[in-house]
Amino acid sequence: SPPYGAAAAASTYHLDTAALAQRTQARVQAALWRANHGADVDCTTARKLYCSLRSAACGTTCKLHWVAVCASAALQSQRVLVLHNPSWTDWHSLFEPLSRCAFDGDEYTAGAMFQWQSAQADRVVVAHFTQPNGYRDRQELRDELLLPYMLPRDVYDDVRRFHTDARVWWVGQVVAYLLRPSPSLRVQLDAVRRDAVDGMQHPIVGVHVRRTDKVTVKEARFHELTEYMDRVEVWYMLHYPGLRDEHRRVYLASDDPNAIVEARRRYPTYRFYEQPRSAQLAQQTSRNTDDGVRSLLIDVYVLGECDFVVGTMSSSVSRLAYELMQTP
Repeated sequence: SPPYGAAAAASTYHLDTAALAQRTQARVQAALWRANHGADVDCTTARKLYCSLRSAACGTTCKLHWVAVCASAALQSQRVLVLHNPSWTDWHSLFEPLSRCAFDGDEYTAGAMFQWQSAQADRVVVAHFTQPNGYRDRQELRDELLLPYMLPRDVYDDVRRFHTDARVWWVGQVVAYLLRPSPSLRVQLDAVRRDAVDGMQHPIVGVHVRRTDKVTVKEARFHELTEYMDRVEVWYMLHYPGLRDEHRRVYLASDDPNAIVEARRRYPTYRFYEQPRSAQLAQQTSRNTDDGVRSLLIDVYVLGECDFVVGTMSSSVSRLAYELMQTP
């Protein structure tokens, strides 16, 4: 049985849904931690899943979603997660360690190919990133990669009592575990919350406007700023009908420097916040630098802390922020 099966009866003692949500979240986070950092994890004998980003040719948040798939699969197959990340920014400079086990080149080379739908006796397995060919294989890829996102039954039975989409909640838990910021990234994030976002006062709506190459290579269609702001206005009218416009806060994250200029021009009574230099660092020439990746992640964290987020599901940044919102 999964390592969190022992706590399956938690819902019996927590009839209040808010308390149940907190208890279930704590249970899953503890299971993720225990599976990868527990005192009984012996890296010389542990069953391991190596998550390989060797052939990953997509952006930072796309890669993070791949690692989330690996993390979920590792937990449910009772394996320790180890990252093989030869061409990406150093994980430990951005996040807390995934597990207590370091990369071992000999183990990785000898590891068997991980099979999503079968129990494997192999002690070490490797999950290789698969990039869809021109997005023609998107449906096949999605069907394959969603398999590890199936919730354990005992967790699902609890989650469905307080959440309308249990799979989204589960992904949010895995993402929250992965994105535990390193001390240096946490300092930067706290500074942005304090200085650029006015202490993260609430209510606040997050807006993510994804443009540049996402539009030019026709992965997604162009959306006018008004399409985003229409939804912001509806949310404020529904939840804070008496709130004056000047108290309506919006955190705007975008890879288009013109988006914040347009927002302040067209909606002068709203209070718009942004991370300084975020749009500039999101350009294709700088987005994969250390500063660019840190800026992107801070946008994701802040968006995930907003009360409501408007974005597009064609963007992995918007999806990542939405997933983080599942872990208040």
